[in-house]
Amino acid sequence: MYTKTIFRFLLVVALLTMSGCKEKSNMFHLTGEVVGLKDTTVTLFGLFSQPDSLIEIPVEEGSFSYSVELDTITPMSLLIGGVDVPVFADKGLSVRVEGDVAHIDSLQVSGGEEQAEYNAFKQSIASLSGEAARRAVADSFIAAHPQSVVSIYLIKEFYVNSSQGKKESVEAAVKKLSGIMQDHPYVSRLLGEMNDGKQKNVRDRYLYLQNLPDSTGRAILPADYQKQFVVLAMWASWHPESRERVKSMAPLVKKFAKRPVKFFTLSLDGDRVQWVEAIRQDTLPGIHLCDFKGWNSDFVQECGVTGLPAIFVMNTASKVIATDLQSEKLEEFLDKKVKSWEATQKKSSRISSKRK
Repeated sequence: MYTKTIFRFLLVVALLTMSGCKEKSNMFHLTGEVVGLKDTTVTLFGLFSQPDSLIEIPVEEGSFSYSVELDTITPMSLLIGGVDVPVFADKGLSVRVEGDVAHIDSLQVSGGEEQAEYNAFKQSIASLSGEAARRAVADSFIAAHPQSVVSIYLIKEFYVNSSQGKKESVEAAVKKLSGIMQDHPYVSRLLGEMNDGKQKNVRDRYLYLQNLPDSTGRAILPADYQKQFVVLAMWASWHPESRERVKSMAPLVKKFAKRPVKFFTLSLDGDRVQWVEAIRQDTLPGIHLCDFKGWNSDFVQECGVTGLPAIFVMNTASKVIATDLQSEKLEEFLDKKVKSWEATQKKSSRISSKRK
C-alpha cells in the first residue's frame, strides 16, 4: 500500500511538472548585452505582420530582456541604434543578442535553427558587394530551404525590396518554396508589395494632406501646397531602407527649392521621440508629417500602402501621377512635369495680358 501511495504521489508530481513545462514552453525569451549601449530603449516589431504596435524594451547598462507567449515561429526585427537586426522568435526558444555599440552592424544573434540558418546565410554574403551577387546566393538558399521562414524573409529583402525587383522574379522565387510555405499568408502580401504594383490602384486618385500634423504639431492646410507639385515619401525610423530613400532625396529638395514642388515625408512611427530623433540623426529633407497611428492611419490606409518605402507624386491638383520612382527617375519625371506646367502657366499669363 505504501509503495502504491508513493507511486501515485510521484505520478501526480510528474504530471504537474509536465503540465508546468508545457505552459512555459510557449514562452519566447529575448535577452541582450550590447557594450556601450546607453540607457534607452530598443524596439521590437513583427516582420510578417503590419506593426500596429511596437514593443519598446528598456535598456539598462547595455542589457535588456523581454518575454512573450507565442504559438508559432514569428520573425521579428529588433531596432538597435538605427540598425535592424532580424530575430527569428519561436515558442520555447531563447535568443541572445551580443556585441558592441562601436560595431553595431556586427551584432551576434544566437538561438534556434532558423537564426542559425540566417546567420550562416549572412556570413556567406559578407564579402559580396554587388546586389546581383547577393541575390544569387539568396536564390540558392531559398531553393535549398523551401520550408524555412528565413526563405520568405529573403524573398522580401532581396526581391520585393530590391531596386530592380519585378513581380515576375518574386513569383519565380516563391515557386521555389514548398506548397505549405507558398500558402503562407505573408507570401500573398509580398506579391502585393511589388514596385510595379504596390500603389497601382492609387494612380489618378486625389490625395489631400490636410489635417496631418507636422513636426511642430500644426495641421497641414491646403494652402501649404496650393498650386504645387507634391512628393510624398512614406518611411519609419525602424525601417532603414525607407530612411535611406528619404535621405537620398536631399539633392532634389535643394534643386527644386525655387520651383513649384513641395516635398513631404510621412512617418509610420508610433513614438514621437523616436521619430524626431531619426529626423535629427539623418538630417532628413522636406516637411515632416506623422499622426503616430502607424499602419492604422486613415491616410496610410487610403493610400493602400502595404510596405515601405512608398513614394507618391501628385500634380498641382493633388492628383497622383506617379508612384515609387527611384531618385534619378523621380528627378527626370519632376523636371519634365514642372517645365510643362510652367510653360502652360506662362502661355496663359501672356494670353491674359493680351486680352487686357
